[in-house]
Amino acid sequence: MFTAKELNRLGIPNDKRIMPLALKLVNIALAGGACPDAMTGALRALCEKPSDSREDPVLGALALTLETHFPNGAQFTPRQPP
Repeated sequence: MFTAKELNRLGIPNDKRIMPLALKLVNIALAGGACPDAMTGALRALCEKPSDSREDPVLGALALTLETHFPNGAQFTPRQPP
């Protein structure tokens, strides 16, 4: 299970339109057997360039939401783990 704090460190904005969706999608994928390390990489890639993840069956909705609310991508930056 990922927490909001962990997702924020990966670059997901702490935004009420985005974080609940991210938590839901990521934790459903993990409960379904997704690898946490693979999910971490996918989330970092999504935050760097959401347009590349539009067609992803798990994170596509999140990519579209990020593009809609952060069209220039400049308002969020992936962070390295502490």
